[in-house]
Amino acid sequence: MNNNLISYGIYFSTFLLNMYLGKKFKKSKINEKNGIVYNIISTIIIFMPLIILSGRRVNVGTDYWSYYSYPNALGSLNVIEYINIYSFKEIGFFLICKLCYLFNNRYIIYYLLTYLICYFIFIFYKKNKRDLDLPMVIFIFCLFFFPKSLNITRQILAVSILLNAFYNIGIDMKKYILFTIGAISIHTTAIISLVVLPYFLIKQIKGKYLEISLVIIYTIISFIVIYCFRYYFASDYVNNSGLYSGSNLLQLLILLLQFVFMIFYRYILKIRNMEYDKWLLIFFYGILFFVVYKNYQWGFRISYYFLIALIYVVPKVWQLLKRNTIFNIGNKFLIISFYILQFILLYGTLKYDEIFPLIFR
Repeated sequence: MNNNLISYGIYFSTFLLNMYLGKKFKKSKINEKNGIVYNIISTIIIFMPLIILSGRRVNVGTDYWSYYSYPNALGSLNVIEYINIYSFKEIGFFLICKLCYLFNNRYIIYYLLTYLICYFIFIFYKKNKRDLDLPMVIFIFCLFFFPKSLNITRQILAVSILLNAFYNIGIDMKKYILFTIGAISIHTTAIISLVVLPYFLIKQIKGKYLEISLVIIYTIISFIVIYCFRYYFASDYVNNSGLYSGSNLLQLLILLLQFVFMIFYRYILKIRNMEYDKWLLIFFYGILFFVVYKNYQWGFRISYYFLIALIYVVPKVWQLLKRNTIFNIGNKFLIISFYILQFILLYGTLKYDEIFPLIFR
């Protein structure tokens, strides 16, 4: 049998098992409990299949061997040595490598990074558990973000941390700052997430016409900032090689379709929710980044900082479709089919990232 078909089978089986565990957890009493200890244990229970898959894989993801070498290359340094060489750049990731180095096991970094990604996804759900369906949170994470985490693991960890930073905009700015600093300490490019902050500050201004004018000005400035951002990290990340440009076009089409669906459901389901609109705007920024960087090998990576809004928007819509009417059942089928299909259609990109085929130790 074709190795790629077997890989699809393993991926989907793991995803389904995770959704099943999420469904069971949602109905359990522990779902009502809060606290760091409960969150740590719950993450292990719910996401164990994904953590094992990530930890047991070998040579899956173009950056696989880089992560294999990080615990020794960075972890062998003490904090002073690291700061002297790298300053404070990505010191959060250094501390993770330091922890892995203490265990004297290079493979532990794969388990730990995936666990941390799942942990930040889970605590985001806990903050929104009244609005979001946990199995659907897992579904979107598995099909849209987890495969990429097998390659750009560090960046997806930063993305999952920023998910919680975005949540705290307008709610608790101290936590917003802390989560943002945490994300930047894992991957420097997370600093671009700050581009959305002024908009939400503008929203606090009273006066409709003044607000509209400032939003228009801010959007123009944001576009310029996003365009200029490529030069900030040019030496490290930019590669205008035009790789898999056809796949880029397909990805852009998928993003645009999702945005149309979001707006459609906003009006059909009569969602008058400022929180929903906030995540809609954040997702739009993801599309904006992708358009600006569509010819760059790393363009889609940067957009992930904002596309993480899917973790809120889709489960929110799903929760509103909970009544078993023909309309709701039809739309649920459409949502599930769409994300399964996009996972299959993006095979070319995932193959390029060496996510296929799956190989285990």
